[in-house]
Amino acid sequence: MSQTTEIVAHVVSGVVHSLRVSLYREWGVPYPWLRKSPMVRFKTDRAWPQPSPISDKMPPAVLHVPAEEKQEFLAQIVSRFQRQVTYSWLAAITYLKGTPHLDCPDDATFTRHLTHSVYSYFLTRELDDADLRLLAAHGIDARSVWKSDLSPVSTVEAFPGLHCAGSVCYFREVSPAEFEVLGIAMVDRDFQLGALIQPMDGSAWKLAKVHALQGSTYLSLFVTHPRCHFPMDAIIAVTRTCLPETHRVWKLLDPHMYLQVPLDYSVLHIKNGPGYNDPRLYYTAFSGGGRSQYRLFEYSFAGMAGHAAFPPYHFGFLLERERNAYLEFMAGYHQVILAFVREVLADMELDDAVREWAKQCAHYSRGFGPADGVLDKEQLAFRVATIMWNCSVVHSADHWEFFNIPMEHKPTRLRVPPPFEKRAHVFDLAALTHVEDRLRQDMWHEVYVRPWPLHKLTEVDYGFEEPALQRANRGFVGALAAYDESLAGHGFIPLAEIATSIQY
Repeated sequence: MSQTTEIVAHVVSGVVHSLRVSLYREWGVPYPWLRKSPMVRFKTDRAWPQPSPISDKMPPAVLHVPAEEKQEFLAQIVSRFQRQVTYSWLAAITYLKGTPHLDCPDDATFTRHLTHSVYSYFLTRELDDADLRLLAAHGIDARSVWKSDLSPVSTVEAFPGLHCAGSVCYFREVSPAEFEVLGIAMVDRDFQLGALIQPMDGSAWKLAKVHALQGSTYLSLFVTHPRCHFPMDAIIAVTRTCLPETHRVWKLLDPHMYLQVPLDYSVLHIKNGPGYNDPRLYYTAFSGGGRSQYRLFEYSFAGMAGHAAFPPYHFGFLLERERNAYLEFMAGYHQVILAFVREVLADMELDDAVREWAKQCAHYSRGFGPADGVLDKEQLAFRVATIMWNCSVVHSADHWEFFNIPMEHKPTRLRVPPPFEKRAHVFDLAALTHVEDRLRQDMWHEVYVRPWPLHKLTEVDYGFEEPALQRANRGFVGALAAYDESLAGHGFIPLAEIATSIQY
């Protein structure tokens, strides 16, 4: 080969190499060298956490979703979404003819919603001075009183003609985990309590319950449920960047990361999504929009000073809260998952890869662990199990429980102002909403709320090659089934409906 030919060959080789790298980065054209080269510390097709463009009070965001995840998301989720947006309004016509108005539940049902469902996240024993003064003014002994704090909703700036107000609901614990409702006080934009509306107050009481249910709906979707979504995005990005796919921690987490990053991106950063709530779209259901609603996301992670029900987020916080029936149910699943993770990690070395992973997770997830990434085996098992549990059990249970509260008890738009004063009110179900409001609510409920599990926890396969770990995988599925069977009649999500990940 002549010198000139050799030089040309080297140049062409370099140009082809550069072109293949560029094609991979721009279009995802496979280039095996990028996956096996020791010169590449992290895979170039992996995302990485960044500061949230919405607010510095939000958790780190993953803004660059890998191309293959986008394609899977478009194929599995967006295609279904588009079908529903195109055709679901036809089914809504039939529904709205039969159920044209909202419903006001009786006191027992209202109490069950607020204290024995996904809404129990808002319950707290801690009463502040304003609560104590209000209760004392009505001769109510504050002992054994709990409150459901729905105050953050007061910050929502409602569209013209609509109303959205926070409230505080008071309950007396008459026996362990059994409550009776005492009253509701609306909360104004300055977080001042209105009059205590009580069950004997007729139409004012019904109106207060409907507004409290709207507040519960808002907070479930914009404050409590987002805590299982968005903080995990950074952990997923770190996992997919720092750990090789052969690593046991990767294998444990892989089924639980499916579709979450593109899904969360679409919720937060696309203006035709539920967060932004563009009122020009007929399937957006809420009373406010844009910045006004994103403020609730801030309370979800930064917390709300002076409100015990809304402390700042930190990793694993749900397992530290005082247990009610709903949290106790989910905590039982955590114990099953933790036992399985301990078994899988028992003989695994805490290598440099997992230490770097833990270090980066600690940096991007508040409360995950020490900044130097030094975790012992039990700490590692707890954190891995908590991620798995959060993305499967917690997310699916929240959706299932919220969906199964009747839609007529989940107002998203109300056209009658709340009762801040104890005076005569006219309660008319037909006046609460317009046809447009109910159409929006029905569309939103079907598109965003109904559970749509694609991969189920009962079918989870971690892809282990070792026979012992394959047996552990099968044993884990059996242990989940045994726990589910032991809870017959518990009233919460059945195991068969739990998805492996945040995938809908």
